[in-house]
Amino acid sequence: GQSWQNVDPSTFEDVFGSMFGRGGPRSARGRGFGGFEGDEEDEAPQPGRNAPASETIDFTTAVLGGTRSFRLEGESIEVRIPAGIASGAKLAVRGKGGVSAAGGPRGDLIITIHVSPHPWFRREGDDILMDVPVTIAEAALGTTVRVPLITGSVQLKVPAGVKSGQHLRVKGKGIQPAKGTAGDFHAVIQIEAPKELDPAARELLEKLAASLPNPRTGAQWNQ
Repeated sequence: GQSWQNVDPSTFEDVFGSMFGRGGPRSARGRGFGGFEGDEEDEAPQPGRNAPASETIDFTTAVLGGTRSFRLEGESIEVRIPAGIASGAKLAVRGKGGVSAAGGPRGDLIITIHVSPHPWFRREGDDILMDVPVTIAEAALGTTVRVPLITGSVQLKVPAGVKSGQHLRVKGKGIQPAKGTAGDFHAVIQIEAPKELDPAARELLEKLAASLPNPRTGAQWNQ
């Protein structure tokens, strides 16, 4: 479903208008029997229509929050981007929508946020994932690698015998939602085989291959 941020209650006046009449719930109380207008309260003028817009922000701004300025009909508007906002979320800027023909308040500007992809980070819920390549030797023997975070970096200990696709988690270094605890950072190990080998390296790998057990031995599909 759609996510909303900073939505003013007046955004939902159209919903109540369809239930109680064009004037909303207040004008319904002012009607007498048979639908005639009473003297309790004058019908409020209808506000202007909400105006749709879209804005693309970078991944880091979506995670950390910030402000974004853009121009609308010659006017500069500054919008606060809440930390942890997801792509597809909507922000409401009150009073920056359409002008009311009946002299009522202006509608709201409804901005749909799009988050551009990051070169190496990706988001899953409140977690941030990143592929971390290691060599065959590093995967077999273990190693330590430095990986970047959204802010700063961390030294990760890669255990010996790590598998490709295995997650190494850094707790609390993901996305901090408006409510609740922060997500985690996941380094996703990707074991990369060399595409080219010099003769000495090939000889070493051939000796290693001869000394290692066949991982497919005993598999039901390998009978």
